[in-house]
Order: sequence, then structure tokens, then C-alpha cells
Amino acid sequence: MADNIVSRINPMPWPVVVTDPAVPSSGDPVRFGSLTGIALLNEGAGGVPATQTMVDFGWFVATIPVTDVVGGGIAVGDVVYYDDGADRLENDVTGTPFGIALAVVGAGATTAVNVLHCPAPALGANSVNAAAIAAGAVTTAKIADANVTGAKLAASIMKVTLAAGTAAATDVVVAGMAVGDEIVSVLSFATAAAIATVADRTSEYAAGAAKAVKAAGTNEANNQLVIIWLDKT
Repeated sequence: MADNIVSRINPMPWPVVVTDPAVPSSGDPVRFGSLTGIALLNEGAGGVPATQTMVDFGWFVATIPVTDVVGGGIAVGDVVYYDDGADRLENDVTGTPFGIALAVVGAGATTAVNVLHCPAPALGANSVNAAAIAAGAVTTAKIADANVTGAKLAASIMKVTLAAGTAAATDVVVAGMAVGDEIVSVLSFATAAAIATVADRTSEYAAGAAKAVKAAGTNEANNQLVIIWLDKT
């Protein structure tokens, strides 16, 4: 029996083929799918098949090494997680929730402390709750292509601006436009006083701060422009 268990509050022992670590030893924290627990015996011991380990999935307090990988240390009451890569308990929220630290771990340190194991089958491996996601943590790389629906977009993302044409190499004032926005199309209607033709001038413009920047290009001083742009900022 694992001799690092301090108190078994509500034991739930069961033999399983542990997901991680590969070969559990008595007293090791382990992960079985979305559950965590502690190996009560070495793998294959206690009359179970060679690939199985008797694991307590219930409520218990055990003395287990915990590592601060985030920095700043771990306080009493902080959640600790099982990390598959290191086969240990850490404060990295990308792991599987294991339990609550009952003692302090210093910054960058690995310390054996009492941990209250809290069964959490609703939280699978590598899952976190909303409170654990820092502001700005979800980057573009984390969002799969074609997975942002119209309901998640600002209602006014597509903008159409009617503006007077300007001379060559002269910017056009566009209220609300910012660097980082995207100009979809700039159509030039010639001439403004009596429109007869429409020309596509999109390639001559770039989105700027409250203006469509035109470094060169056509003289549109007597024309009318329709500017279609995406408000990405």
C-alpha cells in the first residue's frame, strides 16, 4: 500500500491500465483518461493482471512532490495538475486537474507537500475552465480555419464609405479606419459631377489611421470613391 497517503477520506480503489505514467509505482500520482488518482501498489502487484495498477480515485490526502513551473510559487489552496510529459504534479493549467496544495511550494521549487486529491471526471486531460484562461491567451493559431461563425463577428465589420476623390499620392479621409484594417475594394466613379465610368482602384490604397493611404496612383480629384473595407480592429 502507498505509504505516502496521509488520510483516505473516501477511498475508491479500482484496478486499471493507467494512461500515464507508463509503469506506475506505489505512491505515484497517475492519470486514467480524464481521471486522476494514486497508485496503491506497483503495476501488476496485488493479484491484478501485469498491465494493471490498483489506483485510488477517491478523496485522500497524500504527500507528493509538487513543482512550480509557472513561477512565483504555489500557495496553500492552489490547484495542482498532473503533467503527462514530466509524470508529476505541477501548477501548469494545461495538465489534468489533480487536487489542492495544502502547503507552500517556493518559486521554481519541487517540494513534497500534502495534496488533497479531488476527483474531477468532468475535466479531461489538457482541459481548463474559463477562469484559468488568461486574457488574450487564445491566439489566432489556436482557432481552426473556417471555425468563426457570423454570430461571433461584430455587426459592423463590413464598412462602406463614400468619399470625395483626391489627387495622386493624396490620402482619403475615412472615419473609423485604422492601421490593421483591410481595404476590400476602392471604386472610382468618374466624374463626380456626372458619373459615366467606374474603375477599380483597390491596388492603389492601404488602410491607415482614419484614412485610406494612397502613396501614388491615379488623380481622382474630380471623382467620387466608394471604399469597401473590413473593420478588423
